[in-house]
Amino acid sequence: MPSLVRTLAVALLVTSTAYACDSIPLCCATMYDGPSPEATQAIQKAGVPSSDIVYPIGVGCIPTENPPATYILTCNSPDTKACCDSSLQNGLAYNCTAMN
Repeated sequence: MPSLVRTLAVALLVTSTAYACDSIPLCCATMYDGPSPEATQAIQKAGVPSSDIVYPIGVGCIPTENPPATYILTCNSPDTKACCDSSLQNGLAYNCTAMN
C-alpha cells in the first residue's frame, strides 16, 4: 500500500507543477498572439495605452488564485489558463503564456 500512496503523491506533484506560474496565474476568455483588429479593440476598450502592451495578451482574464467571490472558476475550454507578467485593468493582461 505505501507504494500506491507514493505513486499518488508523485502524480499529484507532477500535476500541480505542470500548471505552476512564475508570474500571475489567470483564466482568460481570449488570447491574442499579436496585433489584430480584435486585440486593438480590446485594448482600447480596456483604456490601456497600446505602448504598454507586450504580446501575447489575454482578454477577459480573472485570477485563478483567490478569484473574486462572484466567480466559480473552472477555466475550461474555450477559456485558457495563462501565466501573465501583468494583469491590467478591465480583465486585460499582457506578456502571457498559455498553459497547456
